[in-house]
Amino acid sequence: MVIPQGRFLVGPLVFTGPCRNREPIVVQIKGTLLSASPDQLDDFPMDVDNWVQFYDINGLIVIGGGTLDGQGASFWSHSLGGQGPGLPVGFISESSSATTLDYTTFASPRPGNSPNTDGIHISRSNLVKIARTQIATGDDCIGMIQGSTNISIKKVTCGPGHGISIGSLGKYENEADVRRVIVKNVTISNTDNGVRIKTMRGPKAIATQASSIIFQDIIMHNVKNPIIIDQEYNAHGKKQVNPSIVKISDVHFINIRGDVNITSCGSGGMQQKCPVKTSNSTTLTWTTWEDR
Repeated sequence: MVIPQGRFLVGPLVFTGPCRNREPIVVQIKGTLLSASPDQLDDFPMDVDNWVQFYDINGLIVIGGGTLDGQGASFWSHSLGGQGPGLPVGFISESSSATTLDYTTFASPRPGNSPNTDGIHISRSNLVKIARTQIATGDDCIGMIQGSTNISIKKVTCGPGHGISIGSLGKYENEADVRRVIVKNVTISNTDNGVRIKTMRGPKAIATQASSIIFQDIIMHNVKNPIIIDQEYNAHGKKQVNPSIVKISDVHFINIRGDVNITSCGSGGMQQKCPVKTSNSTTLTWTTWEDR
Protein backbone atom coordinates (compact mmCIF):
# COMPACT_ATOMS: atom_id res chain seq x y z
CA MET A 1 0.00 0.00 0.00
CA VAL A 2 1.39 3.41 -1.01
CA ILE A 3 0.25 6.76 0.37
CA PRO A 4 1.57 9.30 -2.15
CA GLN A 5 2.89 12.77 -1.51
CA GLY A 6 0.24 15.22 -0.40
CA ARG A 7 -1.90 15.85 2.67
CA PHE A 8 -4.73 13.47 3.56
CA LEU A 9 -7.36 13.81 6.29
CA VAL A 10 -8.18 10.42 7.83
CA GLY A 11 -10.11 8.98 10.74
CA PRO A 12 -9.01 5.96 12.82
CA LEU A 13 -7.21 3.30 10.78
CA VAL A 14 -7.27 -0.26 12.08
CA PHE A 15 -5.46 -3.03 10.21
CA THR A 16 -6.39 -6.31 11.86
CA GLY A 17 -5.49 -9.95 11.29
CA PRO A 18 -4.83 -12.66 11.82
CA CYS A 19 -2.31 -12.27 8.98
CA ARG A 20 0.39 -14.91 8.61
CA ASN A 21 2.35 -13.79 5.58
CA ARG A 22 5.26 -15.45 3.83
CA GLU A 23 6.28 -12.00 2.57
CA PRO A 24 5.89 -8.84 4.68
CA ILE A 25 3.12 -6.34 4.09
CA VAL A 26 4.71 -3.02 3.07
CA VAL A 27 3.00 0.30 3.84
CA GLN A 28 4.84 3.20 2.21
CA ILE A 29 3.93 6.64 3.54
CA LYS A 30 5.29 9.43 1.36
CA GLY A 31 2.77 12.13 2.23
CA THR A 32 1.24 13.51 5.42
CA LEU A 33 -1.66 11.88 7.23
CA LEU A 34 -3.75 14.34 9.24
CA SER A 35 -6.07 13.11 11.98
CA ALA A 36 -9.69 14.12 11.69
CA SER A 37 -10.93 16.44 14.46
CA PRO A 38 -13.24 15.30 17.30
CA ASP A 39 -16.20 17.03 15.63
CA GLN A 40 -15.52 15.13 12.41
CA LEU A 41 -15.33 11.86 14.37
CA ASP A 42 -18.64 12.27 16.23
CA ASP A 43 -20.47 9.90 13.91
CA PHE A 44 -17.52 7.66 13.13
CA PRO A 45 -18.49 3.99 13.74
CA MET A 46 -15.20 3.08 15.46
CA ASP A 47 -13.31 3.43 18.72
CA VAL A 48 -11.23 6.61 18.54
CA ASP A 49 -8.87 5.88 21.44
CA ASN A 50 -6.29 4.79 18.86
CA TRP A 51 -5.57 6.45 15.56
CA VAL A 52 -3.40 4.05 13.52
CA GLN A 53 -3.42 0.47 14.82
CA PHE A 54 -1.97 -2.81 13.54
CA TYR A 55 -3.34 -5.88 15.33
CA ASP A 56 -2.35 -9.54 15.01
CA ILE A 57 -0.19 -9.11 11.90
CA ASN A 58 2.88 -11.20 11.20
CA GLY A 59 5.22 -9.31 8.86
CA LEU A 60 4.69 -5.55 8.50
CA ILE A 61 6.99 -2.82 7.19
CA VAL A 62 6.03 0.88 7.40
CA ILE A 63 8.45 3.12 5.47
CA GLY A 64 8.51 6.16 3.24
CA GLY A 65 9.67 9.37 4.94
CA GLY A 66 6.14 10.67 5.45
CA THR A 67 4.48 12.27 8.48
CA LEU A 68 1.68 11.24 10.82
CA ASP A 69 0.24 14.48 12.22
CA GLY A 70 -2.30 13.85 14.97
CA GLN A 71 -3.40 17.52 15.10
CA GLY A 72 -3.52 17.02 18.82
CA ALA A 73 -4.64 20.47 19.94
CA SER A 74 -8.12 19.88 18.53
CA PHE A 75 -8.57 16.92 20.91
CA TRP A 76 -7.35 18.38 24.18
CA SER A 77 -10.64 20.02 25.19
CA HIS A 78 -12.69 16.90 24.40
CA SER A 79 -13.33 13.81 26.48
CA LEU A 80 -12.27 10.58 24.79
CA GLY A 81 -13.91 7.42 26.14
CA GLY A 82 -14.31 8.88 29.61
CA GLN A 83 -10.54 9.25 29.95
CA GLY A 84 -10.49 13.03 29.99
CA PRO A 85 -8.91 15.33 27.43
CA GLY A 86 -6.23 13.91 25.22
CA LEU A 87 -5.21 12.64 21.84
CA PRO A 88 -5.56 9.01 20.73
CA VAL A 89 -2.29 7.12 20.68
CA GLY A 90 -0.64 7.79 17.32
CA PHE A 91 0.67 4.36 16.32
CA ILE A 92 -0.02 0.99 17.98
CA SER A 93 1.45 -2.45 17.37
CA GLU A 94 -0.49 -5.05 19.34
CA SER A 95 -0.34 -8.85 19.25
CA SER A 96 1.86 -8.59 16.18
CA SER A 97 5.27 -9.86 15.11
CA ALA A 98 8.02 -8.89 12.66
CA THR A 99 6.99 -5.23 12.50
CA THR A 100 9.36 -2.58 11.08
CA LEU A 101 8.78 1.19 11.28
CA ASP A 102 11.41 3.09 9.31
CA TYR A 103 11.93 6.72 8.36
CA THR A 104 8.67 8.24 9.59
CA THR A 105 7.77 11.42 11.50
CA PHE A 106 5.16 11.67 14.27
CA ALA A 107 4.22 15.24 15.11
CA SER A 108 1.53 17.48 16.50
CA PRO A 109 1.40 21.28 17.02
CA ARG A 110 2.70 22.30 20.46
CA PRO A 111 3.23 18.64 21.46
CA GLY A 112 5.04 19.43 24.70
CA ASN A 113 1.84 20.90 26.19
CA SER A 114 -0.42 18.05 25.11
CA PRO A 115 -1.92 15.72 27.74
CA ASN A 116 -1.04 12.01 27.79
CA THR A 117 -0.35 11.55 24.10
CA ASP A 118 1.90 8.58 23.34
CA GLY A 119 3.65 8.54 19.99
CA ILE A 120 4.18 4.78 19.48
CA HIS A 121 2.68 2.12 21.73
CA ILE A 122 3.85 -1.53 21.66
CA SER A 123 2.02 -4.39 23.41
CA ARG A 124 2.16 -8.19 23.07
CA SER A 125 4.33 -7.86 19.98
CA ASN A 126 7.50 -9.64 18.89
CA LEU A 127 10.31 -8.61 16.54
CA VAL A 128 9.44 -4.92 16.27
CA LYS A 129 12.02 -2.58 14.70
CA ILE A 130 11.73 1.21 14.81
CA ALA A 131 14.42 3.21 13.00
CA ARG A 132 15.11 6.67 11.55
CA THR A 133 11.92 8.06 13.05
CA GLN A 134 11.19 11.48 14.59
CA ILE A 135 8.62 11.73 17.39
CA ALA A 136 7.25 14.85 19.11
CA THR A 137 4.47 14.27 21.62
CA GLY A 138 3.14 15.00 25.11
CA ASP A 139 3.79 11.64 26.77
CA ASP A 140 6.08 8.71 25.92
CA CYS A 141 7.67 8.97 22.50
CA ILE A 142 7.73 5.17 22.54
CA GLY A 143 6.03 3.06 25.21
CA MET A 144 6.51 -0.70 25.55
CA ILE A 145 4.20 -2.58 27.89
CA GLN A 146 3.37 -6.21 28.55
CA GLY A 147 4.48 -8.86 26.09
CA SER A 148 6.93 -6.67 24.17
CA THR A 149 9.80 -8.94 23.10
CA ASN A 150 12.73 -8.58 20.72
CA ILE A 151 12.25 -4.84 20.28
CA SER A 152 14.86 -2.77 18.39
CA ILE A 153 14.77 1.04 18.54
CA LYS A 154 17.61 2.73 16.65
CA LYS A 155 18.34 6.16 15.17
CA VAL A 156 15.21 7.69 16.65
CA THR A 157 14.81 11.36 17.59
CA CYS A 158 12.50 11.96 20.57
CA GLY A 159 11.30 15.26 21.95
CA PRO A 160 9.47 16.96 23.35
CA GLY A 161 7.70 14.30 25.38
CA HIS A 162 8.35 11.91 28.27
CA GLY A 163 11.18 9.96 26.65
CA ILE A 164 11.29 6.24 25.89
CA SER A 165 9.63 3.98 28.45
CA ILE A 166 9.13 0.35 29.37
CA GLY A 167 5.93 0.05 31.38
CA SER A 168 3.89 0.46 33.29
CA LEU A 169 4.33 -3.21 34.19
CA GLY A 170 2.51 -5.19 36.85
CA LYS A 171 -0.83 -3.64 35.90
CA TYR A 172 -2.76 -6.22 33.89
CA GLU A 173 -4.11 -9.67 34.65
CA ASN A 174 -2.06 -12.52 33.10
CA GLU A 175 0.55 -10.01 32.06
CA ALA A 176 3.31 -11.22 29.74
CA ASP A 177 7.00 -10.46 30.30
CA VAL A 178 9.08 -7.83 28.51
CA ARG A 179 12.35 -9.28 27.18
CA ARG A 180 15.22 -8.43 24.85
CA VAL A 181 14.85 -4.71 24.20
CA ILE A 182 17.61 -2.57 22.69
CA VAL A 183 17.48 1.22 22.40
CA LYS A 184 20.56 2.50 20.56
CA ASN A 185 21.83 5.59 18.71
CA VAL A 186 18.92 7.69 19.94
CA THR A 187 18.71 11.44 20.58
CA ILE A 188 16.32 12.68 23.28
CA SER A 189 15.78 16.44 23.67
CA ASN A 190 13.61 18.74 25.82
CA THR A 191 11.81 15.91 27.61
CA ASP A 192 10.68 15.24 31.17
CA ASN A 193 12.41 11.84 31.15
CA GLY A 194 15.12 10.14 29.15
CA VAL A 195 14.97 6.35 29.34
CA ARG A 196 12.68 4.79 31.93
CA ILE A 197 11.41 1.50 33.35
CA LYS A 198 8.28 1.84 35.48
CA THR A 199 6.34 -0.78 37.46
CA MET A 200 3.21 -0.73 39.60
CA ARG A 201 2.88 -1.63 43.26
CA GLY A 202 -0.14 -2.38 45.42
CA PRO A 203 -2.57 -5.22 46.15
CA LYS A 204 -3.50 -5.62 42.48
CA ALA A 205 0.07 -5.64 41.18
CA ILE A 206 0.88 -8.63 38.98
CA ALA A 207 4.11 -10.61 39.01
CA THR A 208 5.97 -10.25 35.72
CA GLN A 209 9.53 -9.70 34.54
CA ALA A 210 11.53 -7.22 32.49
CA SER A 211 14.94 -8.52 31.44
CA SER A 212 17.72 -8.31 28.84
CA ILE A 213 17.38 -4.58 28.24
CA ILE A 214 20.07 -2.35 26.72
CA PHE A 215 20.09 1.46 26.48
CA GLN A 216 23.23 2.35 24.53
CA ASP A 217 24.85 5.30 22.71
CA ILE A 218 22.17 7.81 23.67
CA ILE A 219 22.53 11.60 23.59
CA MET A 220 20.23 13.74 25.73
CA HIS A 221 19.76 17.52 25.72
CA ASN A 222 17.82 19.44 28.38
CA VAL A 223 16.32 16.31 29.93
CA LYS A 224 14.93 16.59 33.47
CA ASN A 225 15.27 12.95 34.57
CA PRO A 226 17.75 11.14 32.31
CA ILE A 227 17.61 7.58 33.71
CA ILE A 228 14.81 6.15 35.85
CA ILE A 229 13.93 2.71 37.17
CA ASP A 230 10.78 3.38 39.19
CA GLN A 231 9.09 0.47 40.98
CA GLU A 232 6.64 2.75 42.78
CA TYR A 233 5.16 4.40 39.71
CA ASN A 234 1.56 4.45 40.98
CA ALA A 235 2.38 5.08 44.65
CA HIS A 236 4.15 8.43 44.81
CA GLY A 237 2.65 10.42 47.68
CA LYS A 238 0.34 7.53 48.62
CA LYS A 239 0.42 5.14 51.55
CA GLN A 240 0.95 1.83 49.81
CA VAL A 241 2.30 -1.13 51.79
CA ASN A 242 2.41 -3.65 48.95
CA PRO A 243 5.70 -3.53 47.04
CA SER A 244 6.05 -4.03 43.33
CA ILE A 245 6.53 -7.71 42.54
CA VAL A 246 7.83 -7.09 39.02
CA LYS A 247 11.36 -8.47 38.67
CA ILE A 248 13.80 -6.27 36.75
CA SER A 249 17.11 -7.83 35.74
CA ASP A 250 19.94 -7.69 33.20
CA VAL A 251 19.54 -3.98 32.40
CA HIS A 252 22.45 -2.05 30.90
CA PHE A 253 22.92 1.71 30.43
CA ILE A 254 25.97 2.18 28.18
CA ASN A 255 27.54 5.38 26.82
CA ILE A 256 24.72 7.78 27.67
CA ARG A 257 25.76 11.43 27.42
CA GLY A 258 24.19 14.84 27.59
CA ASP A 259 23.07 17.77 29.70
CA VAL A 260 20.35 17.77 32.33
CA ASN A 261 17.94 20.55 33.28
CA ILE A 262 19.08 20.60 36.90
CA THR A 263 16.54 23.23 37.96
CA SER A 264 13.83 20.57 37.76
CA CYS A 265 15.58 18.62 40.53
CA GLY A 266 15.98 21.43 43.04
CA SER A 267 19.21 22.64 44.57
CA GLY A 268 21.86 20.24 45.77
CA GLY A 269 22.81 18.59 42.52
CA MET A 270 21.63 15.70 40.46
CA GLN A 271 22.89 12.91 42.69
CA GLN A 272 20.98 14.14 45.73
CA LYS A 273 17.72 15.16 44.14
CA CYS A 274 17.63 13.09 40.94
CA PRO A 275 18.97 9.67 41.90
CA VAL A 276 19.19 6.87 39.39
CA LYS A 277 17.21 4.02 40.95
CA THR A 278 18.71 0.65 40.13
CA SER A 279 18.06 -2.97 41.04
CA ASN A 280 20.01 -6.21 40.82
CA SER A 281 21.84 -6.97 37.57
CA THR A 282 21.84 -3.34 36.49
CA THR A 283 24.97 -1.74 35.03
CA LEU A 284 25.81 1.84 34.13
CA THR A 285 28.84 2.15 31.87
CA TRP A 286 30.43 5.42 30.72
CA THR A 287 27.47 7.60 31.59
CA THR A 288 28.35 11.30 31.77
CA TRP A 289 26.34 14.47 32.40
CA GLU A 290 26.84 18.19 32.22
CA ASP A 291 24.60 20.26 34.53
CA ARG A 292 22.88 23.20 32.91
